[in-house]
Parts: sequence; structure tokens; C-alpha cells
Amino acid sequence: FLKSVDGKVILANEVLADLFSTKRELLIGRNSYEFVSNPQVCIEEDKHLLATKEIVTCERFEELTNGQGHWFRIVKVPVLDEKENISSIVVIFRIIDDVKELEERKNTFIATLTHDLKTPTIAQIRALDLLLGETFGKIGEEQRDMLEQIKSSCKYMNDLIFTILDTYLYDNGLTKINVENFSILDLVHETTRGMSNLLQERNQKLIVNTELISPVIVADRVQIKRVLINLLANAATHGFKNSDIEVFITDNDDRLKLEVRNKSEYINKEQMKEIFEKYKHKENSKSIKTSTGLGLYLSKQIIDAHNGKMYAQSGEDKNCIFGFEIPKVHIPVGDVAKSNA
Repeated sequence: FLKSVDGKVILANEVLADLFSTKRELLIGRNSYEFVSNPQVCIEEDKHLLATKEIVTCERFEELTNGQGHWFRIVKVPVLDEKENISSIVVIFRIIDDVKELEERKNTFIATLTHDLKTPTIAQIRALDLLLGETFGKIGEEQRDMLEQIKSSCKYMNDLIFTILDTYLYDNGLTKINVENFSILDLVHETTRGMSNLLQERNQKLIVNTELISPVIVADRVQIKRVLINLLANAATHGFKNSDIEVFITDNDDRLKLEVRNKSEYINKEQMKEIFEKYKHKENSKSIKTSTGLGLYLSKQIIDAHNGKMYAQSGEDKNCIFGFEIPKVHIPVGDVAKSNA
């Protein structure tokens, strides 16, 4: 339908009339905000559109005043006059109940599968630790090598399960940020020690550079470590062999900035636009890696939950940067919204 800048319907099609169980001509002149039970969201969207002249796109569940409720994909497009002023707004509603139902089934399946796989995988790792610790008797070097390889595979599977599960939790708003005081420098050193095998395998050297007023931050230590692991593993896996990986940590009074820099194949602008999306990973003829495409996506969700920002850069000179900025003292997202208001 087409509506005026103050929300009144100018034109509407039969599909919209059917949705509201009325005749098309009876919609003309009515205020479009009357159609939904909670019009405030629509009003705020229109205010943003009128202020910026930007197209608004979103998905949300709407309770309609005729008693129906649907998931909608909504697009609002400003119509400009010859003076570039907004004269009216085109609004397109598309019902996507089937899409959302399918998404819910997929999420439920993933959550159930990962939950059921966690316990046996952890049990396998604990059993291998006992064998490697020679709890049940001495083992030879060949046996140790084989057990280490099996343990490495089990740890990879365990990390993969937790990545998928954490992604599900973030997507569904089920993750709570548990903040504590800790040293980001200590966390970086702890994380890099755990990656020594991967770095040795590719003959890469990791260098940590700091310029900190204070290394202490207030954030979710476990989740920030997850981001560090993803960024360092990404740099090691996709970076050139026999090269350096550098971590740069800087801060000011309010914010912390951490960057991982390495040498790797150039990522073009189109790939860079979707680098933090689900199930996206870099592929080229020289370096094809197996990946779920969830690591960077999950990292961005974690940084967003800390009211920070994540970014990536890639140059034709083979210099690559993945980094993030977060407040040194975490403020819950709801409190940030209140303070902005």
C-alpha cells in the first residue's frame, strides 16, 4: 500500500484488503497505524525513514487488530517529489510464517543435536587424557602419537559443537553476558599458548604488541576468549605458512581495541561484505579450507553483545586485519538504550 507521511492510506491492493477482512476502498484514508496492536514500532520506523530518506527493511511478528497474527517481512520505501522531499511511503508486507516455522524447526534440531553430542564428546576427551597420563599402564610413542591425534580430533569436534550451540543461543537471545574483571593481556597469552600446535604445524610465529594504559577490563572472559580463539585460528589457518601473526592491543580510558594482523590471500570487496555472515567462508584457487562459516559470525554476535564493533580489512598487498573494539567496562544493551534515550 501507499501511505502519506502522516500514515494515512492513499492506495491499497486487494491482498491487503483480504488480510484485514475488509474492502479496498474502505482502507483509503484510514491511518495505517490502526491496523496493528502495537503501532509504536511502526511509528519509530517511519520517523527514521522520514529523517534519513533511507529504505527500511525488517522482519517481525505483528498482532493485527482483526485478531490475526503473522510473521512479516516488511519493506518501506520513501517516494520523493521533484524537490527531493518525501511525499509518500510505499509499504510492502510479505507473510513469512512458513519461513519462520522452518527456521524454528532447524534451530530446535540444531540445539537438540548439539546438546546430545556434548556429553559423549567430553567423555571421550577425558578418557583419552587418562590413557595419555598412563593411568592404566605405560604406552609407547607410536600409541601416544595416535592417541594425541584422536584427542585433537575430539577437541575439534567439541569446539565445533559449542560453536553451533552458542550460535543458536545468540540467535535466539538466550545468552547472558557474565562479566568479571580480568586482564586482557593475560587472556591473550593464555589463548596463544593453547594454539602452539597449530602455529608449529604451519611454522608461523605469533607476536603480541601492546600499548595499554591498563590491561584490566570488565567483560565476559569466556566469550571474549572464544572471539580470540576464532580470530587467531582464522589467521593461522588462512594465513601463509612461514609467516608472522601479530596481535596489537591498545586502549584509551573507555575502550579497548584488539587487532590480529597476518599475511594471507586478498579478500575482495564482495566477499568482505559478507565475511561476518553465517555459513560464509573464503575460498580461492590457492587456499580452500573446510569451515562451518560460523566462527566469525559468532564472534561478531559476542562483540555486538558487548556493545562493541567488529571489522575486517584485506589489501592487495596481502595484509589482512581482523579486529574489534569494546568498552572497557561492559554496559548491558538495555542500559545503553536507556542512556541513549
